[in-house]
Amino acid sequence: MNYKKIGVMPYLIIACVSYTCLTVTMSLMCILETKFFGTSELSMNISEYIVLELFVSTVTIGLLMYIQDRLLNTGLWVQMAIQITLVSITVFSLGYLFHWFPTPFKTKHVIFVVVEILLVYFVTYAIMMLQNKRTSDKINKIIKEKRRASK
Repeated sequence: MNYKKIGVMPYLIIACVSYTCLTVTMSLMCILETKFFGTSELSMNISEYIVLELFVSTVTIGLLMYIQDRLLNTGLWVQMAIQITLVSITVFSLGYLFHWFPTPFKTKHVIFVVVEILLVYFVTYAIMMLQNKRTSDKINKIIKEKRRASK
């Protein structure tokens, strides 16, 4: 997505959408993990602090995506790869800072986090694409109506 002329607002919307997706998927994973394995080792138990920390992480990621879009003009696949890398670096850095991950941090934990990152990224991307399509359809409809009215 290239929002150079629009500003930071779409990235804050991305942060809100990804935050919602993240909290829902983490809650579901915690429930499923506890139900099937009797423990919640891989997913963190949701607390008021974690909710705020997740919000900080999604806003940070949204702002990093805004900066990345302003600095780099790349194709879609390169942009997605850069964004997923930014998200991963941010999640692992903030995860270390906020003590999200168990000690010792094992391969299964890394896989779990990467799956969560990819899931949230692509769900958020799909939601934003659908919203962009909806908005462009509305704009095109208004343009067509104005053209008809001017004839």
